[in-house]
Amino acid sequence: MLGRAPDGLAAPGGAVLRSLVRFTPPYRMRITGIRVVHLGAPSTPDFRLNRNWAFVLVETDKGLAGTGECTLLGMQDAVDGAISQFATFLTGQDPRRVEHLWQQMYRHPFWRGGPVLSAALSGVDQALWDLAGQALG
Repeated sequence: MLGRAPDGLAAPGGAVLRSLVRFTPPYRMRITGIRVVHLGAPSTPDFRLNRNWAFVLVETDKGLAGTGECTLLGMQDAVDGAISQFATFLTGQDPRRVEHLWQQMYRHPFWRGGPVLSAALSGVDQALWDLAGQALG
C-alpha cells in the first residue's frame, strides 16, 4: 500500500515523527550567543608547542548549550575570528536547522578558507548537533 510503512518500521518512524512534532511552532529556540573557550596544558620537552584545545559553545534562549571542538594548533586566533564571523550570522537562528545552517556558513564566504574555516565550521557543526540532541531529549 502506498503511504504505509511495513509493520517493523512503523513504530520507530512514528516515534521520531511524534518527537519532532513537539518542536514545531509555537515551540521556538533561538541562538543567543556563541563563544570560544580555550583550555591548555604547558609544553613539555618532548612537545615544544603548547597543547591547547578550543571548544565552541552555542547558547540558546531555552538555556541549552551545545559544545563542539575547534582546535587548530598555531592558528587559533584565525579560527576564533571565523567563529566570530559565524556568530553574527547565527545569532537569532534556530539551531535545530543544522544542515541548512552548515550550508549557509560553508557557502557564504567567497573564499573557502582552508583548514581555518574547516576547523571553525566543524566546531560549530558539532555544537549544533549537540543542541539538536539535547532538544530531542
